[in-house]
Amino acid sequence: MINITQSVIEAALSNAGIEMTPQRFAVLDYLACRPPAVVGDIVEVMIRHYPRPSAASIRRTLDTLRDAGVIEETVSKNGELYYEINIHQNDLLTCADCEDD
Repeated sequence: MINITQSVIEAALSNAGIEMTPQRFAVLDYLACRPPAVVGDIVEVMIRHYPRPSAASIRRTLDTLRDAGVIEETVSKNGELYYEINIHQNDLLTCADCEDD
């Protein structure tokens, strides 16, 4: 689990040169509470809780966050895409397990 607040997310996005949007916040908030997540699960949860976004816009959000280095994308052996917050490349986002290191 990652210790994360809206102000921390805003600062991390600002440092990455991207604007905070409700959808970007929602995706990062979701990823902060879970182990690496499959893109399909992220899309399903976001659409269920935030009915306005489309699957395509959520995928674009993931691409934007990945390109900015805020999240990492991993491809599994079967080709599924997994996403997680890139805590080790971002001084503002801290892993609860790594905090004491």
